[in-house]
Amino acid sequence: DEKTALMTVKASVYAKDGEIRIVVEDDGKGIAPEQLDALFVATPEELKKGKSIGLRNIDQRLRLSYGPTYGLQVESEVGRFTRVTVHLPDCTTNGGIANV
Repeated sequence: DEKTALMTVKASVYAKDGEIRIVVEDDGKGIAPEQLDALFVATPEELKKGKSIGLRNIDQRLRLSYGPTYGLQVESEVGRFTRVTVHLPDCTTNGGIANV
């Protein structure tokens, strides 16, 4: 039964390739490819109503603050998983976030 099925959510944080990566993954029902493509796109009507802007807004702010190689990445496979990765600069090697 879908209402009583258990879902596992895992979170991890690690440094790789000059980045800090924050990964949150579940083993839920996943997101269809067409819905996945639409996560970062809001229609003018949705923007006017203030809907469907959360992920897009976060991604844009990260890219504006840190550059085009940073931001959000969402991967999913229907029936298997959804994984969200936040890519941030690894500022620990440069003396802290103020140096970004």
